Amino acid sequence: MSRLRIVHVLNNLAMGGAERVALNLALAQAVAGHQPRVYCIDGEGELATQARAAGIEVKNFSKGPGVRLWTALRIAASMWRDKLDVVHTHNPSAHYYGAVAALLARVPVLVNTRYSPVSSRGAEYRERYFRWLLPITDSVVFVSDHARKAVEAKWGPGRCLTCTIPNGIPISQFRAQPARPGCSRPRITFGTLGRLAPVKGHEFLIRAFGKVSEQACEAKLQIVGGGPLEAKLQQQIADQGLSDRIRILAPTHDVAGVLSGLDVFVISSLSEGLPMVVLEAMAAGLPIVSTRVGGIPEVVPEGTVAWFCDPGDVEGMAQAMLAAMRCPQLAERGRAAAELAVSSYNSAQMAGRYDALFFELLSKKRGV
Repeated sequence: MSRLRIVHVLNNLAMGGAERVALNLALAQAVAGHQPRVYCIDGEGELATQARAAGIEVKNFSKGPGVRLWTALRIAASMWRDKLDVVHTHNPSAHYYGAVAALLARVPVLVNTRYSPVSSRGAEYRERYFRWLLPITDSVVFVSDHARKAVEAKWGPGRCLTCTIPNGIPISQFRAQPARPGCSRPRITFGTLGRLAPVKGHEFLIRAFGKVSEQACEAKLQIVGGGPLEAKLQQQIADQGLSDRIRILAPTHDVAGVLSGLDVFVISSLSEGLPMVVLEAMAAGLPIVSTRVGGIPEVVPEGTVAWFCDPGDVEGMAQAMLAAMRCPQLAERGRAAAELAVSSYNSAQMAGRYDALFFELLSKKRGV
């Protein structure tokens, strides 16, 4: 198999879901013998150190606020010097600069990955601008069928080649610190990790846990993350008299360590693509309580691994959490979750699917 020169174009390498997927993909591509690198349009972020430590080159273009044509030209010049085979942009905002630069640098293949129909703040993307770039985009990859159908409906039929490639994660670090769901009964610890932003639905989770705590005095809830709603959520917890039952903890790099101390992982989001943390929780051996959003129901089986409720449904989430808490097969559901993550959602499998797409597109361009 030929070695590909691939660049991942992102706004930055902060600790977000898309950024972690891109890094995991680059790491797996390097192991497979390719030559991945990362371009950061706005700034670097915490994950840049990890990338460089693994031997992956990171270039920072420090765009600054507003539209900067000069930045697109600088990126194009760097692409030309790097003699790239593939430009892989992540989410729409990075695609605006990456696509223009790839065209100017005459890179053979341009692929974009869309992680959700909406941004991390819950706002819809400006699809009109993205549609302008579809004629020069070889393929748009979605991480779930739900996201693909939602976005394609806004574009109209036949605008671009699309496909679905689920996210993948490095399994070993989570299997090295497995959770033991149900081992401390009657105490059950629920937990979630994610940015404290409206789209994540923490307000509804706290209200639902209040109902759970009325029937289960041993239950605890850990919310790990930072963001604009932290003070508001702390006040909500105090107002509900749950300060001794719910803890909001600062963001951490030790995701595996946090997950290993939980019994049940909870997602309360109002909108999602396919969140990395759900796959990580499964790999750690945790059963899942989740809202029925995005690609989560596509990868997490209801009845054997997960309990689902509608987004924003406080009573439904409380009942799902109580069902999980009372489930006598909690450990078995955790094992089923881990087996599924290992068999279907590891980084190497994700990279292999992208490899197949890249080589197919290159073959078409070269007439092979």
